[in-house]
Amino acid sequence: MRIFTDRLSHIPATRTVLFMMGEVDIGFLIWLKVQQQQSNPERSLEDAFDRYSAFLDAVLVNHRHLVVVAAPLPTIPDGVVHGDVANTRSAIKASQKQRTMATLRFNRMVRNWASKRNVLFIDLDAVCLDPQTQMVKGVLINKNLSDHHYEIDAFVAIMYTELRKCKVTE
Repeated sequence: MRIFTDRLSHIPATRTVLFMMGEVDIGFLIWLKVQQQQSNPERSLEDAFDRYSAFLDAVLVNHRHLVVVAAPLPTIPDGVVHGDVANTRSAIKASQKQRTMATLRFNRMVRNWASKRNVLFIDLDAVCLDPQTQMVKGVLINKNLSDHHYEIDAFVAIMYTELRKCKVTE
């Protein structure tokens, strides 16, 4: 939080600020908390949303030009344990499907928050979700299977298209 707050303090209020919650924050940390504390997954998701939306509300105080992007969908399939994130993620029992459904729910909550505050929300779920599998589209799976981030070229093309639709230029 301190890093974000410090960086934001150097951005003029007239500039557009773009935020995108990481998939690890939704698809992993929530489930880790659920397992470690035997908490309710829905309650943990709501807690994460409450913290994120409170942070975004604070950002809005000084930066009215806010763009919020949907959190990416989980890319690491069940049973994959190579790479640092995959090895760490193997500690949780939630399936990729469960992690995807939680991310979609989180994104709906953020979309509703943005709508109520007249904040631009870039909803990538329809573009990134495979309608057949109800999980992330294969084109977004990183060629480096140890890397949980979206395949950069595919993601850049999607973001370029979405940002042009919104006429976000700064």
